[in-house]
Amino acid sequence: LSFTTDFVCGVDGAYYGGYGYNTTQIGDLCWMNEDLRTSTYRDGTAIPSGLSAGEWTGTNEGAQAKFYEDDPTSYLYNENAPLLYNWEAVNSGQLCPSGFRVATDEDWSNLETAIAGDVNAIIPEGYGPATTNSTGFNALPQGTRSGDTGDWVQMASSSAMRYWTSSPSDGFPW
Repeated sequence: LSFTTDFVCGVDGAYYGGYGYNTTQIGDLCWMNEDLRTSTYRDGTAIPSGLSAGEWTGTNEGAQAKFYEDDPTSYLYNENAPLLYNWEAVNSGQLCPSGFRVATDEDWSNLETAIAGDVNAIIPEGYGPATTNSTGFNALPQGTRSGDTGDWVQMASSSAMRYWTSSPSDGFPW
C-alpha cells in the first residue's frame, strides 16, 4: 500500500521523535517552527545522552544534551527545553525527519535576508526583548556545550544565539 500527499508548508506539520512540529514558510524555505527535541536518529537508533563534560569532549559519536542537565536544581535547567546536539549528531544526516535537514549556512543567510536581519521575527514573543515575532518560527536561544571543555556556555542570550549548520567549516562553529 502506498500513497502520495502534497505537503503544504505552514499548513502541514511533522511528527517526529514523539513531538509534533508546526512548519512555517520564510522566504523560499520551509522551516520547522521550533527547535528539534528528538532523542533518536531517523532510523530509530538512540542518540547517546547524559554525558559528563569529559565524555562530551571525548566522544567521536553523536550525542545530545539538555542545557544544565547535570544540575537539574539550577535555575538554568529547563526540563522542557529543546535538546542540544554535538557536531557528530548534526553531521550524521540522520538527525531530522524525512524531508527535512539541518540547515546550511546558505539556508540561514536566506532566512536572515527574508526577515531583513530582524532577530525579533524569529524569537518567541515575550522572550527577552522579542516583541514582534512575525514568522511563527520560534528560535529559542539555549546556549551551547563547549566542544573543548564540555562546559555550558551562553545560555539564553539572543546576542549569543547560534545554530549548527550542516556546512563544514575550518573549526567548530561555536
